[in-house]
Amino acid sequence: MIFLKQIFKPNLIESIALKKYIKKYASEINGKCLDVGCGSKPYIDLFSHCEEYIGIEVSTPIALESFEPDYFYDGNELPFESNSFDSVVSFEVLEHVKNPHIYITEILRVLKPNGKLMLSVPFFWIEHEKPFDYRRFTQNGIKNFLISRGFEVKFSRKTTGGIYASLVNFTLILRTKLRRYISYLSDILLLPLTLMLHIIGFFELFFNLDDDAYTSTVVVAENKKISEK
Repeated sequence: MIFLKQIFKPNLIESIALKKYIKKYASEINGKCLDVGCGSKPYIDLFSHCEEYIGIEVSTPIALESFEPDYFYDGNELPFESNSFDSVVSFEVLEHVKNPHIYITEILRVLKPNGKLMLSVPFFWIEHEKPFDYRRFTQNGIKNFLISRGFEVKFSRKTTGGIYASLVNFTLILRTKLRRYISYLSDILLLPLTLMLHIIGFFELFFNLDDDAYTSTVVVAENKKISEK
């Protein structure tokens, strides 16, 4: 039943690709790890080798009702001492952060010198979780953002190829419009298109294409800035 529900999701391949590259670089994350914007902690199993895995989420009404992180906070100052964590992860969060400079400064503060940060950000993706969707980053954009704040980028990877990225956005927009009139019957109507989308996505994922259009970027960076105690 769960598998059948997944088949109807246009973003299935993006979810698989994102998990693939998080898993690929997961060994870079170790020690005491903080997940900023953890949601339901969907990737916690990939970091079972960490000494400790702590999740924190902004205390919005939706988060308070839907998630059970270890900590809630106001979205500004993280409630931890400086140099508290060996690693920080943050997946598909930065586009929803109102002030990205406060966000990254706080991560730097709680991250130990030479500590690792892994994050993912969308690039070619429809507006979502409105009105809390503020920005997009290209692969070079997120790398330059991290470098300018004192990180050294170790790895970065685009999650999908260009044909999939273009078609998944088209499909998601079309589904949204159809749902206004025929509700979830639109998922059945769009199933042939969605299945074609899955096939294209698997093909591009298998060949590790590096196109100018892609859905997200996964980055691993190391804190090279001397943290203040």
